[in-house]
Amino acid sequence: MADTTRRMLQLLTLLQSRGRYPGRDLAARLGVSERSLRRDVERLRSYGYPVAAQPGPAGYYQLDRGTQLPPLVLADDEAVAILGALAVLSATRMPGGLGESAAGVYSRIEMFLPKRLRPQVAAWRAAIEASPEHAAVVAPEALATLAKACHERRVVRFRYAVAAGAGGRSGERTGYRSGEPSGERLVERTVERTVEPHRLVHRHLNWYLLAWDQAREDWRTFRLDRIADLTALTCTFTARELPEESASAYLAQGFTRDRTRVVVTVAAPRDDVAVALAYQHAELTPIDASTTRVELRLDDWRWLILTLAFLDADFTIEEPPEFVAAAARFAARLAHHARPLDVSVVP
Repeated sequence: MADTTRRMLQLLTLLQSRGRYPGRDLAARLGVSERSLRRDVERLRSYGYPVAAQPGPAGYYQLDRGTQLPPLVLADDEAVAILGALAVLSATRMPGGLGESAAGVYSRIEMFLPKRLRPQVAAWRAAIEASPEHAAVVAPEALATLAKACHERRVVRFRYAVAAGAGGRSGERTGYRSGEPSGERLVERTVERTVEPHRLVHRHLNWYLLAWDQAREDWRTFRLDRIADLTALTCTFTARELPEESASAYLAQGFTRDRTRVVVTVAAPRDDVAVALAYQHAELTPIDASTTRVELRLDDWRWLILTLAFLDADFTIEEPPEFVAAAARFAARLAHHARPLDVSVVP
């Protein structure tokens, strides 16, 4: 019986790891005959696992979607990975958002951990501390509704809070052609929008919806935390070709649309530069193991200078000329006001 149970758990793990699994290959992996395999599949079905089978020489087994959620079988590393991700998400402590849901799921999964894994997971959870992020709270229900509408291609309607400075007359444009600058002040007026949702994008701790605005007859992106009274309608739409290679690329293009292209060469490995520019949309190209070319778009060069200075690596601003000149003047001003240290008075 112990061998049978162990074999069935192995069978379930294999079926969960891929789509269709040829019967002969599955039997060989388990070290049993195809007849024994069929019996094990019947046992799984009796436990509520919807295993579909295609008979014949090219037959296969497949774990189908069922009407209820049967128990999941996870390998040790999979269980630890899931709990680690949930611990990080719940540690962000964003009230009312996904953090609280993640904490609840963590507690339920943790109850079923085998004894050998509990010390490892407990040590991980105790060691993880995620600083509170100032991110806008988005209700999990809104994410679920929009994700389903994207999948089923259903039109949605909602009220949207207009951002000042978003373009148009007094911020009347409720979505932006490709992204929106961060930190904009909201006005109290809201407007109703009916859109065809296509993608959800998570960028810099905020959730965005890329959708076709039926009234504007154009693509728009919407911050989910500014959406209220969300309703999925019964009418459907035909999928459209995205305006860029991906929704993320379209959103990023909007963040940098009106900014100046800047190219910098940094005497540091690509990974180090990537960490320094973690929250910027920058193209990083390694020239060699210790030199990186950075291309990004800016509206102010000063923060880039400070960021690269703290990286403690030599760098050269290649273009544009006005940024090169401004940085040179800034460096000269710092050098002029710096005072040499008189070592004779240092205790």
